[in-house]
Amino acid sequence: MKKIIGTGLTFVAFTLMISSCGESIDGAALAQEVCDCTTAANGLPADDPNRSAEQDKCGELQRVNWDKVSGDTEQESAFNDQFPCGF
Repeated sequence: MKKIIGTGLTFVAFTLMISSCGESIDGAALAQEVCDCTTAANGLPADDPNRSAEQDKCGELQRVNWDKVSGDTEQESAFNDQFPCGF
């Protein structure tokens, strides 16, 4: 009986682990993340020594997030529809 329960629990854990690997991608949410970053970076005072570095981080985030949607035309469109931010 213990072997059956142990095997069943292992199967359930393995199934949950596999299903979590297939995360769906939300192009609009990824683009919003970039917009939020850009808004925050651009909101820093022009003389803030960290402003340029923060803007660079947002540019890198945009590249990384684009790579996540690239090849999925539906999510590419959802991503692109968010730009320019706030419109």
